Amino acid sequence: MKKPKQKNTTLGVYDHEFNSFATVDPSVNHKLGEDSTILHELVHMRLTQSTSYGFLIHILFKLGKHEPRLAKTADVLQLHMLHVQEGLAVFYEMILLYEKDGKEACLSYLIDMKETDLRYYNYLKPLEFLILEHDNLSIFMKLELAQALAVSALSGELKRIRPFVYKHRLLENEAKKDTSKFALELIPDVRFKYLIKTLEDLLHQKRTVSGQVILEESRITIFQYTVSDVTDFIETIIGEHEQKNRMMKELSNLKAIDPEELYLWVHPTSLKSYKNTGVDLDQVLPILKKGDGAIVLGTLVSAPPFEQLYLPIFMDYNTKTNYGFLANKTTFVDLLRKTPLPLTVTPSVYKTLILQKANDPILSIIKRPIYVYVDVPYVQSSEQINFFLSNEAACIIMPFEKKDMSLLVIKPNINEDVFILQLFFNYQENYIIDHIESGGLKAKLLFENEENIDHDFLSSEHHDYIKDYDQIVKSIIQEGGTNDRDTDTYRNIIQNYGSLEALWRAQIENELKKFI
Repeated sequence: MKKPKQKNTTLGVYDHEFNSFATVDPSVNHKLGEDSTILHELVHMRLTQSTSYGFLIHILFKLGKHEPRLAKTADVLQLHMLHVQEGLAVFYEMILLYEKDGKEACLSYLIDMKETDLRYYNYLKPLEFLILEHDNLSIFMKLELAQALAVSALSGELKRIRPFVYKHRLLENEAKKDTSKFALELIPDVRFKYLIKTLEDLLHQKRTVSGQVILEESRITIFQYTVSDVTDFIETIIGEHEQKNRMMKELSNLKAIDPEELYLWVHPTSLKSYKNTGVDLDQVLPILKKGDGAIVLGTLVSAPPFEQLYLPIFMDYNTKTNYGFLANKTTFVDLLRKTPLPLTVTPSVYKTLILQKANDPILSIIKRPIYVYVDVPYVQSSEQINFFLSNEAACIIMPFEKKDMSLLVIKPNINEDVFILQLFFNYQENYIIDHIESGGLKAKLLFENEENIDHDFLSSEHHDYIKDYDQIVKSIIQEGGTNDRDTDTYRNIIQNYGSLEALWRAQIENELKKFI
């Protein structure tokens, strides 16, 4: 009897269109473990950042904010490397399972995948023979061969794109012609198919295989493009475009990530969310008193003659609901005084509040701890964090209840109750420690076993703060949320709103209109 098909939960997303990092959701069950999901996203990052076709798409998406037609071109091109990207990423996951638990466990999982996740099984299927057969090849050799095929497939002749940059229907039609010179010289999924077939034939003939032999037998040509070559080619596309100056500035700021540092660009964050709802002020206090979670503050500047209003969101871990409400400064401060729930802000909101301090001294009026939650990887956020740090800044790394994650807690100034929270995966810890101790982060790194530690608020023995940290992280990663964000939905959200939080605010603001 066949198992019923289940809706698969999104475990991770590599968002290179609008950001430059991958997110892995720590709040959901990862059937093969989070390390497998992280590996999957790292494969996507490597194939995008380290191949000419992948990096071209990455650049086109970035330039798409100035010329939407380039983003559409990137969409079409990305669609035609999907089988290469997902095929190799799933293959890596299966090889990791094979190495950890043995061939039988891997074969059993493949049977299950075929019944419950046919889409991803079909991505893997062309490479499945390397798992089912050829036990004489080492795991390392199998990985090396599969990766060589993928990289070769993504090393096509980029100049073939030039006539079709703004002709998306023609580009799509040409890409679908499997036997055309255009497809064989450029389209990764077509090239990948020919390369795999060649490898399979060579192995069955018991011939010696190598990347060079596969290329010679398949007659697939590799076109060598450096990062500099790709950007030079993009400049010819920009030409005398009316947005040329902005696009050239964007292009000059784009750098490929060092392959040795890709592992740093993975961040634990939610790909699910709680229900979003707006509530009237009369309802807020009872909800806050019954709930458990964090109040996340955003500012909303209304049009005259109204004063500045605040749009906080109470992320309630108990009811799995994000409650949004509008309040003026006096009302908001009064609500904070009546609840012990931790107050959290994003770095951008905190920076705005600091800059507004002279005209709107809400930070000094609140008189309670403020937590600044950073929701991007440390490798990207450290420069931004330094903006907030004084000469007396201190930090400590604390284990989080999920054993594969830790929390970097930073106190920018010993005289202020402000804490910056940076969640990260444990495998990134050595880099973070080295970066801090070498002066990359302008804060003194403390350790809990140090004698005479004079920052008690950073110690894991200070239970009030620890409870706040726990509430904040659980709420912001929306632990237990049921609204799944698949890859396409996630991309649409980021494209239209900028972040998941911005979407929540937009949905809540829409609901709040009935109260205004």
